[in-house]
Amino acid sequence: MDETPFPAPDRPTADDPAPEVPERRRRLVVPVTVAATSAVAALALALTAPGSSNTPSAGPSGKPGTNASAAPSPARSGELVAPDPELAKTARRTPGDPMAIGAVDAPVVMVEYSDFACTYCRKFALETEPALIARYVDAGLLRIEWRDFPYLSEGSKRAALAGRAAAKHGKFWEFQQALFQDSAGEDRFELYNLAKIATAVGIDAKDFAADMADKATYDAVRTDFEEGQAIGVSATPSFIVNGRPFTGAQPLEAFAKVIELAAVEAGAPLP
Repeated sequence: MDETPFPAPDRPTADDPAPEVPERRRRLVVPVTVAATSAVAALALALTAPGSSNTPSAGPSGKPGTNASAAPSPARSGELVAPDPELAKTARRTPGDPMAIGAVDAPVVMVEYSDFACTYCRKFALETEPALIARYVDAGLLRIEWRDFPYLSEGSKRAALAGRAAAKHGKFWEFQQALFQDSAGEDRFELYNLAKIATAVGIDAKDFAADMADKATYDAVRTDFEEGQAIGVSATPSFIVNGRPFTGAQPLEAFAKVIELAAVEAGAPLP
């Protein structure tokens, strides 16, 4: 296990005005420690399927992140692996979780490891997820729980903090959609632009800056990232559906197949 400490990011203070132009940018960094897989390595997800971003994750030391490529990928082979009871424990089912959507007692829980800088995560969020919500979440069959896995860039780490800050105001899903839809190019993940998006979805700019600076926000992102590493996540988007790993921005019907299989296994009627 790498014992490198997880240093606090350079965060704005609550008194900092929300930047509106590039000259007022402040970089928020969530350095990622790199943990080698331990006894749970046997449960590692195979995350190299088409439709996923699989650049190795690296921490400040430059060491590569966990690589879980030993097992065959169910997304690549077209076959679904059996659910694993240990992976099923990643579903938190926390009442009132602002980063989850769907009934807390839904028979199927899909845990989603995602990175705002991931092109395939964007594709899933904008094209597939809304259809899954309409078909399964609204019917009470599915619950989706977001997990931060910001490993692609410093900007994606900053965006993860921003998403958490939006969640404190009950605006995570609105912020998520707005950020994935944003077309600000290289400036997309700069603080001034994240603050602009937060304001657009109804969050006070000063409150947003304070929440991004909150150590609890940083700790929550860190917890998700380390949990993902512990089970072998090394690419995004990655999913666990009732303990069954499923990877990449697959077609809608591929998600329908794994969700409906999980529902049948749980003894739940299909919508």
